[in-house]
Amino acid sequence: FGPDGYLWIGMGDGGGADDRFGQGQRTDTLLGAMLRIAVGPDVGGAYAIPPDNPFVDGGGAREVWAIGLRNPWRFAFDGDDLWIADVGQRRIEEVDLTDATDPGLNYGWPIMEGSECFGGSCSTDGLVLPITEYSHSEGCSITGGAVYRGSAMPELAGHFFYSDFCTGFSRSVTSDGATYSWTEQVGTIAAVTGFGIGTDGELHAVSQRGTIHRLERDS
Repeated sequence: FGPDGYLWIGMGDGGGADDRFGQGQRTDTLLGAMLRIAVGPDVGGAYAIPPDNPFVDGGGAREVWAIGLRNPWRFAFDGDDLWIADVGQRRIEEVDLTDATDPGLNYGWPIMEGSECFGGSCSTDGLVLPITEYSHSEGCSITGGAVYRGSAMPELAGHFFYSDFCTGFSRSVTSDGATYSWTEQVGTIAAVTGFGIGTDGELHAVSQRGTIHRLERDS
């Protein structure tokens, strides 16, 4: 759920390579998009459409908030900041940072993969470019992510933590685009599939191997 109280859903482009089904740049499909809906006992149905969704009056699917995503795995809110870890295809894994109150954004896929044109020359006009990225020489599939706001390590406040499913590095990025590597200090996390914030406000990472890791200061 976002800071607006609505349920947000990150949808991949439907599978296959090269966006073979042509979903990424369409506004009339729920795939390759960030969706935003209202749920709860008072909505009068399975769900309702927020009145300020960009296509509520036409031009696209009413559930769609943003388009141009390949496989958002995963996303997190920090106030009105929306952080998205979007899995690449051939070369680049990326992290995007946008204002969650800004509707109708286009994250670029498959025009772009990360900060590069995908499959030839292109124009970046009107497209969201990553705040940070890494190539497939460093990993294969990005896993995001959560923003640290805990009390144990206040110097890390505002850091969005992420990893890679294949290589398991530990990294973070701040809103100014500065990227930090923590792998030497904390080691790798095998097959990390997600991050979360505990009830104590501290950061946890989940591994497909069946373990949960908690970020702590080395005493």
